[in-house]
Amino acid sequence: MADYAAHFDPARVLAECEAKRRIVRLHQIAERESPPSDPYQEGLIRGWRDAYNDALAMLALPYADHPEFKEEWSA
Repeated sequence: MADYAAHFDPARVLAECEAKRRIVRLHQIAERESPPSDPYQEGLIRGWRDAYNDALAMLALPYADHPEFKEEWSA
């Protein structure tokens, strides 16, 4: 029972929310980056964007049964 209570400790839940917000912020920053003229750097940025898109899709998985869930959020 103590493990269960620790898992839902308000401080832990808030820390988890903050971690997820930071992941979303990184995705937003990556989306705003304009592709450089260097094809190598463009490929790197595209790779980061893809990784952030995958991370966001994984964060959305627990909400897949929500009525407002959008299929494009799936991994």
